[in-house]
Amino acid sequence: MRPVATLFMCLFAGLASAAEPELVARRAVVVAIPSPGSSVVPLDRAEEQAGRLADRLTTRAGFERVTTLVGHQITADELVDGLRSAVAGTHDDGVLLICLVARGAGGDFGDPALLTHGATVSDPVGTGLSLERFADALRPSTSNQNIVLIMDVAHDDAVGGVALIGPAASDWPGMPDWGLAVTSKAAGEGGAEGILFPLVEAG
Repeated sequence: MRPVATLFMCLFAGLASAAEPELVARRAVVVAIPSPGSSVVPLDRAEEQAGRLADRLTTRAGFERVTTLVGHQITADELVDGLRSAVAGTHDDGVLLICLVARGAGGDFGDPALLTHGATVSDPVGTGLSLERFADALRPSTSNQNIVLIMDVAHDDAVGGVALIGPAASDWPGMPDWGLAVTSKAAGEGGAEGILFPLVEAG
């Protein structure tokens, strides 16, 4: 084989392996999106709590890989890509834990969405991350893969009369076959933010 062809094959193999996530049995993703933009008051302590939780999952809870997606600039596409990568990087019979705190809207009228970067409360599904797309990104690779989602996305705040209430566990499509989703509030209800991350950290 000519040297140029050999070099090309080596480079291609290196790129392919770099694109494939390392498979582990216990993986976690901690997501904190304090606000989608300047019109929505940021969640207090969301990023700080996410950092502490990620450290606890790594040092105390035995997770082999813990990824953090933290900050105001996380778009719907970036979050979907991160979640799909986490699913793909978890063993077929492994455990993937997703802990997420963010703003949401639409949950009080049956069409909930996450308010990712650039999303608006007037059109949360069209500009943010719809529940259907969110669920599809977390669809298990096999029936033996275990995915647990813990969300703090429904709050008592409002913007222009629109409640900041995101999806609840009971809104999730495909339950119970999909996995397990946990929220601190019932569907369509808001509450105080910053509850679940400290509870998980202390657990």
